[in-house]
Amino acid sequence: VSFGDPLFGVFVLLPLQRHFSSQLKMAVFGEHMNTLRALGVPFQQFPLPLERYLSPPEDNLNLLNQYFHALVTGTLQQHWCPVLYVVAVAHVNTFIFSQENVPQETDVARRNMLQKTWVLKNEGLKKHLLYYKRANKENPLGFDLYEELPAIRLKYLQAITRKE
Repeated sequence: VSFGDPLFGVFVLLPLQRHFSSQLKMAVFGEHMNTLRALGVPFQQFPLPLERYLSPPEDNLNLLNQYFHALVTGTLQQHWCPVLYVVAVAHVNTFIFSQENVPQETDVARRNMLQKTWVLKNEGLKKHLLYYKRANKENPLGFDLYEELPAIRLKYLQAITRKE
């Protein structure tokens, strides 16, 4: 099994599940971002449920920032690394639309990330981050999108982006 092979990718993706430490995830999305291209496991060959990577929602602010950075810089793209693309989109979406009471630093980061998402030039990524609904390995994207934002999300988005 060689670097870039789907089987290799599956083994590297195993410890990136949500219930494991974020240390390896931070390394993959930080100093080893170039490895993302080698983790291109098609959904049909991925043996685990995506929910193992998505639940509970990510709460590590540094990792959420790394996910967002990898997405907006194009380092992480759906056609290179579909599994981690879904993971990053899902966690960023959950974070930017969360309205839980959190420390001020987290709230400011969440609002800033939502504002940056709103002004993205990459319309496809913008749509994925704003309209993500749920993971779905049967969908070629790996997830379903809302046709329209739910009212509570739309109201929150309008409140945040009005402050620009």
